[in-house]
Amino acid sequence: MAKRTSKANPIEEEVAEKCSRRESDYSEDFLSEEDSDASHVYSGGDMTSEGGQTDLDNSSDDSDEDCVSEQRESSEGGLHPDPITSCVRDTNKRATGHGQGRRGGWARASMSSIYGMTEKYWNDTQVEDITPPQPTFRPLRPPGPQLSSTSYRPLQLFQLYFTNSVLLTIIQNTNQFAAKHMSTTDVPWTYLSVPEMLSFMALVIFMGFVKCSSIADYWKRAKLYGLPFAKSVMTCRRFHLICRALCLSSMAENAVNDQKKGTPAYDHLCKIKPLYTELRDACKKNYHPMQNISVDEGMVESKSRIGLNQYMKNKRWGYKLFVLADSSSGYMWDFFVYEGKSHKNSGKGIGYDSVVHLVNTNLLGAGYKLFVDRFYTSPLLFRDLLQQEVWACGTIKAYRNDNLDSQLPRGAIRWLRKDSILFVQWKDTRDVFLCSTLHTAHGEDTVQRRVKGADGQWTWKDIPVPPAVKEYNRSASYTQAISAVSS
Repeated sequence: MAKRTSKANPIEEEVAEKCSRRESDYSEDFLSEEDSDASHVYSGGDMTSEGGQTDLDNSSDDSDEDCVSEQRESSEGGLHPDPITSCVRDTNKRATGHGQGRRGGWARASMSSIYGMTEKYWNDTQVEDITPPQPTFRPLRPPGPQLSSTSYRPLQLFQLYFTNSVLLTIIQNTNQFAAKHMSTTDVPWTYLSVPEMLSFMALVIFMGFVKCSSIADYWKRAKLYGLPFAKSVMTCRRFHLICRALCLSSMAENAVNDQKKGTPAYDHLCKIKPLYTELRDACKKNYHPMQNISVDEGMVESKSRIGLNQYMKNKRWGYKLFVLADSSSGYMWDFFVYEGKSHKNSGKGIGYDSVVHLVNTNLLGAGYKLFVDRFYTSPLLFRDLLQQEVWACGTIKAYRNDNLDSQLPRGAIRWLRKDSILFVQWKDTRDVFLCSTLHTAHGEDTVQRRVKGADGQWTWKDIPVPPAVKEYNRSASYTQAISAVSS
């Protein structure tokens, strides 16, 4: 007689996996217009498959979308937005745009009806959860600035990232381009020098802080403007000439790369490669992240016509960046430009590939805590990171019908665990869903909220909060700054 083998309930095996399927793994026609412009933290949403792929050329998960903020008064009378509930979307809205029929149907369903889940799979605070093994932080270098001195002038710090070698490369390529395409017998090109290049870059930085409607306004003599700095650095004509001639890569390299256009060997970033490579190396060289890190996306505005421009709501067009940052300071330790459909992928989703590409334990070390938003969160990613000794916590989306009972008090918690993966749901102004390999489901942590009593009076009250929510709030305070800095 054949030996009987025990089989786990397939529903139990798949429920935790499926309850945080990734939105970034849907094809574009499966997402509504609302979903393609979703922001950082949500109280409800999609369950997407881990094997798909999203075309970021046409849809984007804008992490800086205007959010509905809940501001609460502190005991000192100030206003403090709560990061975990400051960006929420009304999940009761009907889906619109692409895939309305299918998406709308899913929105009306629940995890229970779709995945065969029942309430018995969820636990409340009466059931104790395990405390996962906590990371032992072992960075490859001492965390913090990797500088030889404690005192630097601003120019010296600037030159740590824009080194003499990269400046000389840009100057040489610019002079070559201008001598061939802009120089004439009557008006020969005046060769660009290092001091003049630094002056040009100083003006570019100045224009980023002081906004005028046109570049010519910085040189106007009218009293309305009164901006003497630009006139003291160089003439408006010279500034425009340098802008026209500026060339980061050599003409020879561009010509060789142009011959590869239409083939997999074509490099979309060829024209910015010298500066792009140097900046990435300098960011990693001059700083080492603390234990809490985050991955997010941002946009560098650009009107260049090289086929890499992406669209993000409220940011128009530009280069889309995926960034790894130190959560304690907001320092961008590494980044890369998203190259669209041609970008190498593993078939596990853009969010998965972006995180794996940036979280390089060979350079970082082990024991890091990664915090991400719902664009990146997936059980598959979190398990793979855990094998590399990187713990993770991130927000997820769920269906509107999976919200906790509206009659439950604020602070209600329910959770489920699948091996090392915790899924926790918390009732605040909206229901909040998180996934973590780092936290236990509930503990003694509390937060203050104003609660309306039976007598109609508002009073301050301590309500329970999952440890995952509390630490995510602390670590997410700099996450949105990543996009602000890169925009």
